[in-house]
Amino acid sequence: MMEKKEMRKMVKGQIKTILPEQRIALSKIISEKVFDRLKDIPATKVALFLSMSDEVDTSHLIHLLIKQGKHTVLVPRVEDDTTINFYKLGNIEEYDTSGFGIKEPTDDISEALVPEVMIVPGVAFDLYGGRLGRGRGYYDRYFKRFSEVIKLRLAIAYQLQVMVNHLPMEPFDQRMDMLLTEENSYTF
Repeated sequence: MMEKKEMRKMVKGQIKTILPEQRIALSKIISEKVFDRLKDIPATKVALFLSMSDEVDTSHLIHLLIKQGKHTVLVPRVEDDTTINFYKLGNIEEYDTSGFGIKEPTDDISEALVPEVMIVPGVAFDLYGGRLGRGRGYYDRYFKRFSEVIKLRLAIAYQLQVMVNHLPMEPFDQRMDMLLTEENSYTF
């Protein structure tokens, strides 16, 4: 079985083959699918990520959720080497860029909120709910810490990030409940 580090490198290489205009189109399809799933969920706190260049672009989904006005949209902020917290989405233009190159909330970080629904990034996924992140463990620790509150772990990815074989998983790695790509919807 391929090691996590090798798997990350391989998948990131495949993601780089997606042209910018393809990324926009595929991300829009995925965003519409996520939004469609969230329509049937009662008003709640929904956490999602502000995309890096090799992730599904969440800007369209953010726009849809804000326009609908039903859910409270939360975004992550890295607090230290082991912790992320989620805060109500503010003015992204005023956010600082973190050491990871991600826009993070700085405007109103007085109250961290815990989402019931989490829309999750990752480098690779398998057909069994397995997720391979960037290797820092932020999301895995967060899922464990708030497992009683989080009702849905919904991963989004491009289809080329989905592996047919089991990903290498450690005991602390947390599985997803659902994965949506431009081509398929998986429930675990």
